[in-house]
Amino acid sequence: MKTPIARHLPVLIAGMLLAHTAIAQMGMGKPKEIKELGERKMIVIVEELNKKAAEKLKKKGKTAELADIEKHYEAFNAMVKDVVEKRWTMHKDVEYKTWAAFKRLSDKQREKYGVIYFMSKRASNFNAGYVPAGYTILNSDMDEKDVKEHNFASLFQTFTVDKAEDVPVDKVKFLAAPVYTMTLPELYPTALSVTYAIAMTNAYFEKRVAGEKISRKSYEKEVAENSGRLAEKNLLIREDWKDDALTLGRIKEIYPHPVRTVSPAELADIVASGDPAYAWFVVVPTVNSSSRSNSVIYTQQIVDNATGDVCGMYLPSTGGMILKAYIGGSSGEDRMTEKSLKEMVKDMTTAEKSR
Repeated sequence: MKTPIARHLPVLIAGMLLAHTAIAQMGMGKPKEIKELGERKMIVIVEELNKKAAEKLKKKGKTAELADIEKHYEAFNAMVKDVVEKRWTMHKDVEYKTWAAFKRLSDKQREKYGVIYFMSKRASNFNAGYVPAGYTILNSDMDEKDVKEHNFASLFQTFTVDKAEDVPVDKVKFLAAPVYTMTLPELYPTALSVTYAIAMTNAYFEKRVAGEKISRKSYEKEVAENSGRLAEKNLLIREDWKDDALTLGRIKEIYPHPVRTVSPAELADIVASGDPAYAWFVVVPTVNSSSRSNSVIYTQQIVDNATGDVCGMYLPSTGGMILKAYIGGSSGEDRMTEKSLKEMVKDMTTAEKSR
């Protein structure tokens, strides 16, 4: 007969894995695989409207809607190219292909490439794991309230880097884990999401190839060392990423350095510029799916706009992650609160005293 602790051991182990996942997202690649990606050519998938969908819109006379969608695709692709060229460190030159062009590559040709791609997913309703929910969604009819109340387990956007032959876009790959994948901070990706994803991937790849151990403790140490930069930067907080009860005046009372709130569009533009005068606040969801339940872990971070390094963070408790992994739901704060801000400032102050 199993003891109570034995019965819950799988859940406790899952909780420990979640604690690691909240930091490293879903980096599964071995150093050998990462080195191999560096030796291959790299493809970045750009988005295009499905031809059948375009024809359907034309037949219905929705030419204005079609033009608007195409405009969004063009803007998204231009933004991705700009960020990749500025931030991606593994390759000096990359190729850009649509999914249609990628599918035309033979199995032999795919073995020469790595791939960076975006895809929308949702947690499966029938078993553990995720299922594709279509390609990247580029614009939204959701209002501010809908975005705030959105459940990331029901739909989220992912950034993935993998070997081309393992990309499950036209072939089913059972139990295949990508070299790196993560949930994006935004449901509708801007330059902020792409910049953040590339920065996290660059750092993960560099650490793995160098043989560094990635753990919560080592990550916290690195963030503490980086936090000293914030004294020379203006912190930007997206208006919809803070609790409504937390005013800018109260933030300025708590946070010791220059800070202001901005709109999503303004923040995306500043992130795209790479202006070193700024740091920015971001809420990062990590979606976990088990056979028992789906859960979302929210991590809060402050990111250096010049380098993409994390300079401050607020993580949910391990106990909270374990509980939510078992019963479902979310752990952590999906908005900056007075509590989370105070905890980040407390960590910054402690780090400053230890220098």
